[in-house]
Amino acid sequence: MAPPAAMPPALGGGLYHAGGATGLGTTTLEQNTIAHNRAGDGGGIFKASGTLTLNGDTVRDNVPNNCSPAGTVPGCTG
Repeated sequence: MAPPAAMPPALGGGLYHAGGATGLGTTTLEQNTIAHNRAGDGGGIFKASGTLTLNGDTVRDNVPNNCSPAGTVPGCTG
């Protein structure tokens, strides 16, 4: 029996946002915590397209691997 195929890295450990078929969709989060997540790209949040609005949310202690642009994620070394 062959070993299982490697899974592609996950996107957005806590939240993956894509703006729907047109790429123009919007999502608003209010008073949430996105914490302690890890993913191939976007440890806490990965926004592929559309508009994502955070109102009073906390995004902390996530492990991204793509601190882009450099310096925008405090403490990120990936």
